[in-house]
Amino acid sequence: MKKPKLLLLCCLAAIAFFSCSKKDAVPTTVVITVTDGRTNSASAGAIIKLYADSAGVVNNSPKYTKTADNAGKVKFDVAYLSEYYVIVQNGSAKSFYDGFIPTGIFKSQQDINNHPIQMPPGVVGGIILKDINYDGAIDRHDKVIAPGIFIIEKNTATVDIDVY
Repeated sequence: MKKPKLLLLCCLAAIAFFSCSKKDAVPTTVVITVTDGRTNSASAGAIIKLYADSAGVVNNSPKYTKTADNAGKVKFDVAYLSEYYVIVQNGSAKSFYDGFIPTGIFKSQQDINNHPIQMPPGVVGGIILKDINYDGAIDRHDKVIAPGIFIIEKNTATVDIDVY
C-alpha cells in the first residue's frame, strides 16, 4: 500500500510542478534604432543580426534576424544572455567591417590628420575606424569579434547603432 501512495504523491507533485503558469514571465527585450551615419537619417530596411556567441559570428549563424522598419527601429524579445553580438547592414553601409568598428566619415584632410593612422590611409569621404586600444593606430590590435550589446534579464535594452 505504501508504493501506490508514494506513486500518487509523486504524480501530484509532478503535475503541480509542471502546471505552474508562466504568464507572469517578463521578456528580455532589445530595441535597436539604426541610423545612416552619412545622412543622420533612419536606416529603413537595415538587416539586424544578433549572435549568441563568437562561433555564431564566425559561421554567420545569427540567433535572431530582423529588418528595421521605416523609422530604422526593430524590437527583439530574446532569450536572456548577458551579451549579444550585433551586426547591422543596409546595402553597402555596415556597423562592422572585417573586425573593425566604424565611427564616422572623414570630412577633410584635417579630420584625417586628427584621427589615428589607418591602413590603408584614410581619405576624405572614407570611413573612420575605432581605435579600440587607443594606441593612435588602427591595426590588428583594434579588431573585435563583433560589436556587443549588454542586456539585463527581464528588462528592455535600448541601443542606437550607426551604419557607414
